[in-house]
Amino acid sequence: MHTPVRHILIFIQLLLLAGLVRAEPLTGDIITRWMDSQESVMAWSARHEAELSKYDSQEARNPLDMTAEQMLAPVHAAGLYDDLKGVLGKAGFSSPEQWSDISMRIARAAMALEFEKMEAERGGLDAQLQEVDRQAGLSAEQKQMIKQNLQQSYAMMASMAKAPEADKAALRPHMDALRAMMAAAQGGQ
Repeated sequence: MHTPVRHILIFIQLLLLAGLVRAEPLTGDIITRWMDSQESVMAWSARHEAELSKYDSQEARNPLDMTAEQMLAPVHAAGLYDDLKGVLGKAGFSSPEQWSDISMRIARAAMALEFEKMEAERGGLDAQLQEVDRQAGLSAEQKQMIKQNLQQSYAMMASMAKAPEADKAALRPHMDALRAMMAAAQGGQ
């Protein structure tokens, strides 16, 4: 696998780790610390790519369906847990699990906010389905297929975009910075 792609996949896995305990509310300070930690986490991931790839499962999985134990398994198996804990400790996090919980909460809140934005811009699923019906150049079968795909995509996004209102409220003022950070990470591929 190409190195930049591997880095992104490892980043996504670490981003989507879910801790079991939410000991503290998501705050602007926590979000800022988390965003500030991304550069060091990506660098750590790049340094340890070879070790982690030996233990990373090759089967395709939805990271949102994985448990924290499954996602941290390569880190533990490679003997890198304490090293990662040290990197995250410098960023103000007590453990990979804490950082992972915050990562998941930020990811879910960001997805929810983006979904809400898309809903507001496009007028919701009903408006999109009506737009498909208005397309004169499509056959009834094509329209039905497009509508089914829209409904499935919408349902999937809606299920992934669930986040507590408090987390969304905390993240909302940071969304532009988060989008810029993610765009920069993708540009570094």
